[in-house]
Amino acid sequence: MRWLALLVVGWAIVLVQSTFGRVLVLEDFVAGPIGPDMMIALLVLLGLNGKKTGEVCSGAMVLGLMVDLTTAGGVDGLTRVGPMMLAYGLGMYVIQMMREAVYRDSLFPVAILSGLVALVTHTTWIILQHLFADGGSFSAVLGSLAQVICSAVYTAVIVPWVYWILRGATTWILPSQPTERRRSRRG
Repeated sequence: MRWLALLVVGWAIVLVQSTFGRVLVLEDFVAGPIGPDMMIALLVLLGLNGKKTGEVCSGAMVLGLMVDLTTAGGVDGLTRVGPMMLAYGLGMYVIQMMREAVYRDSLFPVAILSGLVALVTHTTWIILQHLFADGGSFSAVLGSLAQVICSAVYTAVIVPWVYWILRGATTWILPSQPTERRRSRRG
């Protein structure tokens, strides 16, 4: 994996999501404000196209750390570094487990996978944030789950389009693996 390229593309996504992504946030939604997580597109791209599981899991955790460092606050207003890093690592594990069943060139399977990964990562993030918060309760976690589910569905609608845009950066981030050459039998 080309780490510098991954960091540049990841940081660009963080900047786009933190500036222009606010336009996509639905403020007056029933479950509370929801918005898509565009970094999921890069996770899905890495998970479906990366060859080495250890590298793509490490890359997912680095991307999660980038998101953690730009998060405006947790449950009680404090920013905790680490929960999104762990959540993205778990999300990459989900992608790796489902990798063979997903056709990476079609929008619908990418949408389903991105919605599932968003559900797993954001549920993990909510649970970890509430565990780290002083006096975090289980009822507060349940109250946030409706917002997480709605956000995962919204992510599943938006992310495949970001995925198609990022497909051009696949060869820039992930080096192509040399193919095995067959010897021709001449005789």
